[in-house]
Amino acid sequence: MNYDLIISDLKLPGESGIELVKELREKAIDTPILIVSAYTKPEILSELFKFERVDFLSKPFTKEELLSKVKELIDEPKESFDRALRMANEFLNSGDLNKAEKLIKKMFSLSPSSPIPHYLMYELLKKRGNLELANKHLNAAKSLDENIEVKKDAENK
Repeated sequence: MNYDLIISDLKLPGESGIELVKELREKAIDTPILIVSAYTKPEILSELFKFERVDFLSKPFTKEELLSKVKELIDEPKESFDRALRMANEFLNSGDLNKAEKLIKKMFSLSPSSPIPHYLMYELLKKRGNLELANKHLNAAKSLDENIEVKKDAENK
């Protein structure tokens, strides 16, 4: 399920709002997040602002302040699919496969029905030597776009 915005308190049952933000970002969920709290310690704010698309609103706040923050976060331009594509390609070409994988996962969340992340995942897994899973991603890419052509190289002959 996709959401336009997540609003959470800093104090949650069983975990903190910071832990929630970490979990969401680790799962490549790029939804903007607004954390509200009466606790405004600098170390808390510093930890929150390490993450992209996260903002903070101190309690108590007015209706206007809340609406303003919500509008800012929703109107903030998302990291574009094209930018993620360019960066993922750069990391694949440079051999930084972990960074490439992170961006490819982000691309899946930005455009789940696109064949491009599947093709990039194919390239990444092929470089890691996981040909079985790589071919599954290639087949997924082809099923989404029958015009995808695979470069013929030593591994594909």
